[in-house]
Amino acid sequence: MYSYTIDHHLVERSLLRPAFLQRDSLMSYGDVRVAYQMNKGGFRKAQQAYNGVITSFQANGFNRLGKFLLGAKFAFNSIREDSLANSLRSGLEDLSPYYPYANKSGDYQRQNYQLNASLGYELAHSVQPFLQVDYHRHWSAGTVDPRLKSNRFTLKVKPGVTLNFPKSTLGLYGIIGRADENVSLLYKNMDFQSSNLYPDRMYYMNYGYGTARQKDTTRVNFKYDNYKGVGIQYLKKLYSWHTKTEIEYQQYHNTNQNYSKKSVLYSGPLAIYDQSTIKFFVDAVKYNGDQGQQLLIFDGEYNKGVDGNKLTTGSLNKVNYKVSTLSLTGQYVKLWHRHHQLAKELGFLVTYYTENRKDLLQAIDFEVGQMRVEPSLRLYLQKSNTKLIQFAFAPYATIPTETTLEYSPLSINTFIQNVVFGTITIIRPNT
Repeated sequence: MYSYTIDHHLVERSLLRPAFLQRDSLMSYGDVRVAYQMNKGGFRKAQQAYNGVITSFQANGFNRLGKFLLGAKFAFNSIREDSLANSLRSGLEDLSPYYPYANKSGDYQRQNYQLNASLGYELAHSVQPFLQVDYHRHWSAGTVDPRLKSNRFTLKVKPGVTLNFPKSTLGLYGIIGRADENVSLLYKNMDFQSSNLYPDRMYYMNYGYGTARQKDTTRVNFKYDNYKGVGIQYLKKLYSWHTKTEIEYQQYHNTNQNYSKKSVLYSGPLAIYDQSTIKFFVDAVKYNGDQGQQLLIFDGEYNKGVDGNKLTTGSLNKVNYKVSTLSLTGQYVKLWHRHHQLAKELGFLVTYYTENRKDLLQAIDFEVGQMRVEPSLRLYLQKSNTKLIQFAFAPYATIPTETTLEYSPLSINTFIQNVVFGTITIIRPNT
């Protein structure tokens, strides 16, 4: 029964990781989910929509076919956003700069198609190669001038090998990938395009976190991105705890240019963005029958990025924009009486997030941090072998830990007024 939080979490971790399935009795698994989510309200960030609706479909599956281990996830979602301003972009790589924005709020439609598949082969008991492929197709479209049109394609390949030892299992893999994105802006009303009587319809190019230029002459941007990295997976039993660990390092290189590489006018990128990401997780589960099943989760992610822009510093090798983020999560879950008609589960979740963005030319230094605390209670009512009813109660509180901004009064522009000031609560002018 994979409806319990602990079992569902563990199988989700293992579906695309053959190293975690070496000492698992799972032979096959499948689930289908349909979800509808709506968010509405003014308590939001400056680059978030007032109203958002997400309809999603997801199918997961795993099977052992002889010596082959095959896992796959397919996900599709359709997103409708109302009253979104200052963000004419897809939002998939939201830490990177170099994107257009306008103060006019409008409606947006987005779709995402994602397929993740993993194939492992038992070449020998001690050595098992595997391959994972991640595919993502995205498009976004706006409905008011200036109208966004964005199409993005991402493909990552992760070849690896699993090594089995007497009391542990080690997985090693590499990451290589690329992404192409075409971003364009359209005007249907020529008055909005050429007249200064509609300042909210004017679009700007954001080159950092405050450095911006009004009405860039080219309304098309081609993005060519590359990914590379390595990862380690480790499975071992420590005393009575079964542990699973993964550590991954990835480098993301983003380039921006006004012309496609296929065009004779292409002369190289105008701006670049480089980001390093380290992420990890540790899962530990303990089985005590009806006395209680326990799960400990600890995961985190650290990002650090810098830009290079010919239009701001005159060189791709000179940095103007810097960003770093850190997120940490700790969770504990305990389940009692899972084989009884009524099973009980208690959980406690703590997350911490901090973000820092700097724009050197505009003397901007923005820092934000928050913590979330979420206790939970779940009751599982077993009606039959095929019916399980779940009741959940999970209140949470989000606590700001730091929100500050240092800036120069001489640097005020539309981005700082509409985005930066709309995000912070403590403003500290530089003297």
